[in-house]
Amino acid sequence: MVKYAEDVRVSVGFATLIPFTDSSGVCLAVSTKRNDTNGLLSILQDSRFLNARMAIPIAVGYDILGEKRIVDLRQVVHLLVIGASGLGKSVALQCMVLSIISRCSVEKARLILFDIGANSLSQFENVQHLFHPIVKDTDTGIAVLEALVAEIDDRMTQDKEEIHSLPYLICMIDEFDDMIASVEKKLALRYSNAINSIIRRGRKAKVILVLASHTPTVKTTQIAVNGIMSRIVFKCQNAKESYTALGETGAELLTAPGEMMFKAKDAGKAVMLRGAYISEEEIETFLGEMQKPEVDIDMLKIRKPEIMGDAYI
Repeated sequence: MVKYAEDVRVSVGFATLIPFTDSSGVCLAVSTKRNDTNGLLSILQDSRFLNARMAIPIAVGYDILGEKRIVDLRQVVHLLVIGASGLGKSVALQCMVLSIISRCSVEKARLILFDIGANSLSQFENVQHLFHPIVKDTDTGIAVLEALVAEIDDRMTQDKEEIHSLPYLICMIDEFDDMIASVEKKLALRYSNAINSIIRRGRKAKVILVLASHTPTVKTTQIAVNGIMSRIVFKCQNAKESYTALGETGAELLTAPGEMMFKAKDAGKAVMLRGAYISEEEIETFLGEMQKPEVDIDMLKIRKPEIMGDAYI
């Protein structure tokens, strides 16, 4: 059914024909009209989002019936976003940022954004939730990641009550594999060591990673991407590529930009969603309307390495 679903859809002229499974068995979602509802602002203004009892509510998109889908990033823990250029990966990151700053106070959640070459997150440079200015070069990037590892070390020395009072730190890195591939071997190793340390220990210290890339693998990045169970995967070329990215087939059946397979940690099979969308103009308007309280907030402490002779400690 999965193999021939797209052929059948085209031959009979349906807008949608998607096989999926639920508690009742194998089902087919069929529609003669395409559901193009995908606005982010409609979710952010919905009472279900505004009143959601979640630590970090994220507006992901709409399901095949047009229902709004909201997830708790705290429960997702770390997240891997996979997709080629033009399919919706950068928009997905933008929607996450806007979800966080619209529902979470600075005391509750802080952002560390990497935008090296991708230019997908630079419009958030004046957002008060930033825990460090947006990272735009690789030298700054490794300093920030190693400082974040040091922050985890500091938090792990505190008791649970103290950690509970601290804000979540959400680090988003767009095109992280290209970033690692662009630096010399020693620096690439420092990058992979820092990211792997955050993947292993971040949850207990309220540190969350969101990594975005075209086709990341452990072999090409030296990052333990297999340890990140939650995934957003956009259209894949074939079933094998879908299985590599998602752990199951299905992403090869996606047809339009913005369509995604979303798989949450410990949630079983992935579900097909139409990813939320917001235009650059809407982002500018949204950010312009946000109130920016003038308060002093802590920033990430970048610790410069000590120099002893020609060696760094």
